[in-house]
Amino acid sequence: MPGQIYLWSSSFLQSCYYFDELMRSPFKAFKRYRQKKKEQAELAAGIADKRVITSNTARPSASTPPSSMAAHWLGAVHVGIRKSGVSDHAADHDPAALWEPLAITLIAETAVATGILVTVAKGHRLEYFFKGLLVTPLRYAVLLFELVTIGRFAADLWIFRNRRWRK
Repeated sequence: MPGQIYLWSSSFLQSCYYFDELMRSPFKAFKRYRQKKKEQAELAAGIADKRVITSNTARPSASTPPSSMAAHWLGAVHVGIRKSGVSDHAADHDPAALWEPLAITLIAETAVATGILVTVAKGHRLEYFFKGLLVTPLRYAVLLFELVTIGRFAADLWIFRNRRWRK
């Protein structure tokens, strides 16, 4: 089964690579919209730079150190610059804090997938409920295996420059 999953996943990635324009076509309208907004913002920024500034607090001077300029542009002037330089939210970056949301996500996804399976399977709902629960670890194993396939595909493209795939 892992060999077949690898073949299916890599063939899908290859088709995405070779038919790039087909994969991107639905998003071109959004891309054009973003590009237009960016051009309008650049035009507005150019007009704002040509305006005369009468207050010294609006923009740092040329003699201001770069760190203060960065803090100014990031909005730290208005909220006060922290003296310690250490994040007050160190607990947010704790890897152990990621397990709870991951567990909640897995439970919710399993409940939704099993619920849909039970809803569709009229006459065999109890049987399919248990089958859906038994297959759940297999579904997540396939996801992890596809992560390996994506890594190999990315390495072929960006590191080894090998595009001679044979299936």
